[in-house]
Amino acid sequence: MSPVESYTKEYRKLNGVFYSPSFLAEYLSKKIVKYLGCRNIATIIDPACGDSILLRSFANELLETSDKNLPKIFGVDKDINAIISSTSKFADKSFKKIVTNFINTDGLFPVNGKNSIEGWIELRKDLKSKNGFDIALSNPPWGAELNDYDPITLNFNFALAKGQFDIFDLFVEVILNNLNENGIYGLILPDSVFSQEQARFRCLLSKNTTIHLIARLGEKIFPGINRACVIIVGEKVKPKSNHQVDCFRLSSNYKKRVMANELSLEEVEKELIHKVPQSRFIENDNCVFDIDLKSDEQKTFEKIQTGSFSIKQFVKNTRGAEISKKGVVCQCPKCKRWMPYPKSKQPKCNNCNTALNIDSVVKEKIILNHNGVGNIKLKVGEDLFRFTSVSKSWINTLKEGINYKDLSIYDGDKILVRKTGVGITASMDYENAVTNQVVYILKLKTAVENKLSLEFVLAVLNSRAMTYYLIKKFGENEWKSHPYLTQTMLINLPFPKIDFNSPDAKKLISRVTRIVRSEVSKSKEKNIAKANDLFIERVVAHFFKLNQTDYKAIFETLSSSEQLIPIKRLLNCNTKEIFTENGL
Repeated sequence: MSPVESYTKEYRKLNGVFYSPSFLAEYLSKKIVKYLGCRNIATIIDPACGDSILLRSFANELLETSDKNLPKIFGVDKDINAIISSTSKFADKSFKKIVTNFINTDGLFPVNGKNSIEGWIELRKDLKSKNGFDIALSNPPWGAELNDYDPITLNFNFALAKGQFDIFDLFVEVILNNLNENGIYGLILPDSVFSQEQARFRCLLSKNTTIHLIARLGEKIFPGINRACVIIVGEKVKPKSNHQVDCFRLSSNYKKRVMANELSLEEVEKELIHKVPQSRFIENDNCVFDIDLKSDEQKTFEKIQTGSFSIKQFVKNTRGAEISKKGVVCQCPKCKRWMPYPKSKQPKCNNCNTALNIDSVVKEKIILNHNGVGNIKLKVGEDLFRFTSVSKSWINTLKEGINYKDLSIYDGDKILVRKTGVGITASMDYENAVTNQVVYILKLKTAVENKLSLEFVLAVLNSRAMTYYLIKKFGENEWKSHPYLTQTMLINLPFPKIDFNSPDAKKLISRVTRIVRSEVSKSKEKNIAKANDLFIERVVAHFFKLNQTDYKAIFETLSSSEQLIPIKRLLNCNTKEIFTENGL
């Protein structure tokens, strides 16, 4: 066993080390060869090569097709054990025709005392690759600590070192800076590239390179690690206006067969792949990679998105109290203020910064199963269902120092939306309940109170059409370790363009409002009555101008998603039942 193979899980996490499984490395190599075509290549680089599994897989792929005019292979890694391991593995006789050079240096700043670009210019010169490399493939570090780097230095050297960013962003910049024009890149990256925080990354790739493949593979690809991943292959050349990107998502049922060695990724790709115009990524807000939206589904999607308002035009939003689900708090012995029970091994008071001896501090629970002085009903994420909710506990609001938020935000009718989980779980609250930070609170803006109701907003949020939109826009259709709906995603969801002065519209809004209010107030069930559910869906479809054909696409999407509760509960009916002959 080489030293890199014996690294602990903690070390790997701290340094963002997720070495690629061999089947993933082989798949990436085959895809690079495919998009490379018949071009001759002289140099290949991995600026964070680890144990060189990607370079070795690519070398094997080349050797299978030809043993002449083989390119030079370069690997860079700041871990000397990785360099030793790579050098040793390439010493195998099967690679005797391959010329390699492994360099023990930092792939972000390869030459001490020089900035990133200058350092790489010098390194390329030393490697006799002055003009850049023909291919760059890499599974760079993800989520590694950046404490060894000065933030100002990173900001100066990398366009992506702004706001929230990850170390992999910086390695991708290094790759693009050091590829030849028309050079091919192949990347294994975390699924977070689809998050709102990675807008700069997506725009950099979408606007400046031709993306050939986006394969969203999800979790359980890396043994023992619940980190979802994606493969992106592209070319350092501006995209043509009509360029189509090969896209697919590895669904959970196919993933099980791949991991059981029943199918290869290439075989699954043939079943799932479809093309998406790269121009759509460029045109999307924040260059969203909406790879789940197939071309033949765009009409339905655009009916919902185009010509609609957004939810934020009608509601104001906030989040609940900064407390844990269990509500354990402790008191600082010096300033006597309370704070959430810390997870840190060396905790300090949030108020006076005094070091705390966690074994001796006063500890209490402020989430209780009974009412009392200073107690208010509490609703957390697991208390929320589709439309309805139930409070099973109370929260004591008298602990000075706890960030309950302004208690007035909990007063009055409000929509509660669960942050965590797949899809949308949104409920009405008529009980002035407090909630915690993993629940979003929506209230009507004063300007629209005379023409719209929270109940109708809730009806739109809980519709099958809205879950369909969320799946197609953001790809939230399967289980993962930390699925969540961001505030930005929530308040930017579409809302139908309604003529609020229309008598018919007023009647429908009023009827939906009465139905929802009655169901929430009287129902003891987690689900509302099916007849009411169908009517509400029919009204939402009417305002979005969706027909039975659209709903056929909606139900196909819901059915093909992983059958988790927020998805499964929407499949308790069919299209014909929604579009009943009785109409509205």
